[in-house]
Amino acid sequence: MCSPIIGAVVSAAGTLFSAVQQSGASRAQARIARNNAIVERRRNESETRRARQLQTRRISSRRVRALASGIAIEGSPAEVIVRDIGDSELDIRARRFDSEVRARNEEARASLASSRASSQIVGGAFGAITPLIRSVSQPR
Repeated sequence: MCSPIIGAVVSAAGTLFSAVQQSGASRAQARIARNNAIVERRRNESETRRARQLQTRRISSRRVRALASGIAIEGSPAEVIVRDIGDSELDIRARRFDSEVRARNEEARASLASSRASSQIVGGAFGAITPLIRSVSQPR
């Protein structure tokens, strides 16, 4: 008479332990994904800063070469420089957008993993209660 109840208790404990372990793994995945989003945004800031510095050096170098060769920076040469600045700025914005998309994807993964962690605990509780209810409700 006691052995079905003892078996149900052991089964319930195992189910709860498993749910806690799975939930912990999901919480860890959520932390990693949040950290990945932070790293992605920091990398984006660094790359943007570096790209702007490179853009400034490139444009300055063109100006210096043009002035050194006696070309006035007006008309067509000025338009080329302005177009290059615009193209470079578009490239920077595209990179920033792509990086932000990656960061938001990581945040979504973190949210999903957090939700999964909560569901695993709830599922584990119900999974643990089921064998207890069955063992008590079985006719003796």
